Amino acid sequence: MRLLEKILFVFLFLMTPQAMAQVEEQLTPVQKKQKTLVTEPQTLYKGFVRGGLSFSYGTVDKYFDANGTRKSFTTNIWASSWFVQAFVVYGVTDRLQVEFRLPYRVNNIYQSYDLELDQVETIKWNASGNGLGDVNVGLGYQLVTENPLRPSLTSYFTASLPTGKKNPEAVVNDREYKRPSGSGEPSLDVRLQVRRIAYPFSYTASVSYTYFFGGKKILDPLDSQERPFRSGNNFNMDGSFNFHLNDWIAIQNTLTYFLSGKDEFDGVPEEENSWVLQYYPGLSFQVKRFRINEVFLVPISGRQSSADPSYIFALSYVF
Repeated sequence: MRLLEKILFVFLFLMTPQAMAQVEEQLTPVQKKQKTLVTEPQTLYKGFVRGGLSFSYGTVDKYFDANGTRKSFTTNIWASSWFVQAFVVYGVTDRLQVEFRLPYRVNNIYQSYDLELDQVETIKWNASGNGLGDVNVGLGYQLVTENPLRPSLTSYFTASLPTGKKNPEAVVNDREYKRPSGSGEPSLDVRLQVRRIAYPFSYTASVSYTYFFGGKKILDPLDSQERPFRSGNNFNMDGSFNFHLNDWIAIQNTLTYFLSGKDEFDGVPEEENSWVLQYYPGLSFQVKRFRINEVFLVPISGRQSSADPSYIFALSYVF
């Protein structure tokens, strides 16, 4: 807790002097709906609705091992994962918003390798799947609103509900089956975020913690019995620096440290936890009420985690 207090104090101290010259704006509803990624408040204004779609794509090729070394998988394996997510956010008041997200996921894993015993045998692996994922329901509340003397402070609560299919289907063998689109496990994420706007810049820092409640599902495709499991809890710290190139284009820069605890399968915990340090560069285009965001995820270092980049694209509109 002392570490968290120090982090918040440093950001509050650094951000406060930069907005002393700001004045309170009197904007029309149309002007408020056209605020950018840099200038908008942390929660939607009362009665406003933001709806949109986000798209994410990533592959599996490299990983950080237990020593933090970036390596390629030794066998001929290739995997991809992408999802399209519909989302809607509603401003209940100027300080309180609610959010709903529904993803559609597509996962593919392909692998082939030669097994040499008495003769060479080619082993192939094709495990693919698609379908609706787990629904996310969220709430955000501004504990402290921003003014010329202080940044804003907002708490976010997001619950993931295991609505997607959790068990494999159409199982041919342990290498050919339809992968589930859901996790089968509820979770709750709590985030605390501080933000300062000093146009044409904005600064953000946040900490979050995700608690997983565990569940039951088929852990081995050849097994017919559901077994208990529980994902390791996650801790996340990130900082952002965004700025305008002009009135409608903004540059995004985010650095994130992500720590995941040990997963547990059928009562047996994994040997080690994992962590990764990632950089998110991106662009945000604002055309009146319409917004386009493009972000790349670039892993910098880590342990027992993915080392592959991924791409995120999002479209949204404020009603």
